[in-house]
Amino acid sequence: MKNTMVKDTPTPRDCVTCLYMATHEECNTGGGCLNTPEDYAKYRNCGVMPPMRYRNWVESNPMEQIERQHRLQVEGKRQIVLGPGEAEVNTNQSPEEASKHLHYVAEECGYMVERLTPDAGDGKQSLTVFKDFGPFRIEWENSQLSRIMQGEKGEERRFWQRSAAW
Repeated sequence: MKNTMVKDTPTPRDCVTCLYMATHEECNTGGGCLNTPEDYAKYRNCGVMPPMRYRNWVESNPMEQIERQHRLQVEGKRQIVLGPGEAEVNTNQSPEEASKHLHYVAEECGYMVERLTPDAGDGKQSLTVFKDFGPFRIEWENSQLSRIMQGEKGEERRFWQRSAAW
């Protein structure tokens, strides 16, 4: 992939252009991506930090990073974080497990969670997490997380959806 912003210019090596920007799973692999233990020792001894190394850098763009993060979330390998803070769900959790976890975290962190709606025979359940910047309604179909909506009723926007075609 070439940098399309400036013709024939290589993509700069930095965190923003790295495939792992959205997930950070390679940032600390192999002693760290940005600097080595030797770099830190040199910094402690002379006060000058060597340039960032980006040892685990894989060229990417923001769309590839987001698509990869979404795929990992759908597979249950990454949590879906509901905005800043500790509220998160996983596609591998049942509605009951997610509800129990979110109620516990809400009590610890100072926000509210509604009760999980019972299945009315259509396979659908939901619960709403109320955080200081608005509600998140988590929806399941046949015990599978299907989507998360953010905002007040009538002004909601899709925050997350299982299918990649939003």
